[in-house]
Amino acid sequence: LPRTRIETEESITWRKHWLFLLREAMPPMLLGLLFGVLTVLGLFGLPAFLHDRAPWFWLVTLGAAIVSLGRFWWGTADWANDEYIVTDERIIDIEKRPLFFSEQRREAPLGMIQNISLRMPNMLAAIFNYGDVVVQTAGSESFTFERVPNPSDVQREIFRRMDTYREAERQRESALRR
Repeated sequence: LPRTRIETEESITWRKHWLFLLREAMPPMLLGLLFGVLTVLGLFGLPAFLHDRAPWFWLVTLGAAIVSLGRFWWGTADWANDEYIVTDERIIDIEKRPLFFSEQRREAPLGMIQNISLRMPNMLAAIFNYGDVVVQTAGSESFTFERVPNPSDVQREIFRRMDTYREAERQRESALRR
């Protein structure tokens, strides 16, 4: 399964839980495989009763396989494009569609964060350990890290970085006063 937490020296990036990747990608992938098998069988004249009535049916199944695999790619790329990033100074929420259709990017400094809460919407979320982390900032804007794995760890990491950021700010202000 793909990684849902990517950590570098400067930032941590979370993606939605892998369960939502499977929900988006599995049906079109299975359909693509089914249509692919039917295409190969059609090229060999199987099943005979269908090949006798419509010898071109393999072209239809080939087209359906291509469409299904395209939908599989779209779902996978859409899942991978949604990122929730916390750096040493900022919080970033990126919601992006594949093929440059739309991108929504929101950012706020860590010093603007007022509250961080988490919610697990149902029993399935508790079983698979995913949920939403809601970050409220000064003003009316709030960030929602939707369906992230280990939401309590996400919340804890944001609190940790927020505390580090505020301590660095205090030290900068103290140095300026001196």
